[in-house]
Amino acid sequence: MVTVWSGLSCSAHARGDFQPDSDYDVAVFIRDPGAWFDEGVRLAGLGTDILMDTGAVISAKPFRAGAYNESLPLMNAIRSEGLDL
Repeated sequence: MVTVWSGLSCSAHARGDFQPDSDYDVAVFIRDPGAWFDEGVRLAGLGTDILMDTGAVISAKPFRAGAYNESLPLMNAIRSEGLDL
């Protein structure tokens, strides 16, 4: 189980301007930074499972839970365009 604080879709699907071949970009905010590597591997496996089951490409990016509030261009975009999952 992924120790998730929050997950946000921050892709063309969230903005509503997706194409049939658009992937799904997902920002996953992880509570326990000590589990960073294990959670990243687990997310990759989940993405592969979803691809094999549905054909949908999921690009899940792990971040520290506190990163969501940082004033960085990527986090600004995630906050403004992301949809809670």
